[in-house]
Amino acid sequence: MPVLVLAESRAKTVRTSSLSAVSLARKLGSPVEGLLLGTGLSEAAADLARYVSSVLVVEDRRLDPYMAETWAPVVARA
Repeated sequence: MPVLVLAESRAKTVRTSSLSAVSLARKLGSPVEGLLLGTGLSEAAADLARYVSSVLVVEDRRLDPYMAETWAPVVARA
């Protein structure tokens, strides 16, 4: 079963804290999928793809900026 890592992006790259989460997830021995939420994520998705098996991207202006009320249902569906 794959491990899903919710990744944060900044300035078109994935934040270092998210890469630490990916590194820990990889130690579990399962495939790691990355999830990015927000807008303008194509470059961040390409960056994340270097570290995970697959990248799920949900682009929607309502997800920018982070709010638990808007992100939680999307993460649950992923």
